Amino acid sequence: MKTKKKEAYNMNAFRLLRLCNDLTVVEVAEEMQLSPQYIRDIERGYRYPAQDKIVKFCELFNISVETLDEIQNCQEKYKNEQPLKSYQKMLMRTLMNLL
Repeated sequence: MKTKKKEAYNMNAFRLLRLCNDLTVVEVAEEMQLSPQYIRDIERGYRYPAQDKIVKFCELFNISVETLDEIQNCQEKYKNEQPLKSYQKMLMRTLMNLL
């Protein structure tokens, strides 16, 4: 199911977690038994993952769905600030808000 980007789940959290765990799209896709294109579409906000896929993704990265929601809430909070130049900065801000 394709969605408009502005209405899509904040997929940067998925990419952020993948990159922080030093995994490629292909590795995540294989682990989740999904196509790499599907993972790319999720990260870009073109697709909204079903709840079972969100749970599976959280299990892969050993986090709770609530933690994923918190990461997304923090990202939403900062989206209108000056553009972040790297995922490391986004991660630092997210972690600082969770502490």
